[in-house]
Amino acid sequence: MTGDPETTGGPRLTGAAFRPSSRRTRPTREDTMTTPTDPLDLLRDHGLRATSQRIEILHAVMEHEEHPTAEDVWEQAREDQPTLSLSTVYDTLSRFVELGLLDELHAGEGATRYEFFDRPHINLVCTECGHVEDTDAGELGAVIEEAEGASAFAVDPQPIELEGRCSDCRPSSTC
Repeated sequence: MTGDPETTGGPRLTGAAFRPSSRRTRPTREDTMTTPTDPLDLLRDHGLRATSQRIEILHAVMEHEEHPTAEDVWEQAREDQPTLSLSTVYDTLSRFVELGLLDELHAGEGATRYEFFDRPHINLVCTECGHVEDTDAGELGAVIEEAEGASAFAVDPQPIELEGRCSDCRPSSTC
């Protein structure tokens, strides 16, 4: 079979839940935040063919309680896709990051973690163990709106990372 690898081959998904959406240029971060969180729609909105492996990989990142590594995603996705290779997971995650669908976090010990950016928030990253947790961005939304209102600048919200040490790695103070 010849043609664009994004649009040829693989299983064809049909039915009411698998409606096609129009292709468009790369969505902005703001588009991603207002897009439904259905993996099928997200993939199609980003111009990708929604294969069962891509859907499962994206779903694994979106549903993970923490910020998963590629290995975490692979382990979770293999429950429904037992033939899925770790190499495919790495390649797919890289493509998702390239398209702005996921964000990469480089946390401690060189581990790359992934997250679906669905709302403005702050990532707290431990420089000792690599633990990452989200915290509410508080007034960040209001600050962005005020900055945009006071200028002709359109802010493209990005995840904010603050580095430090988590409670497990921070030395206890004994006074």
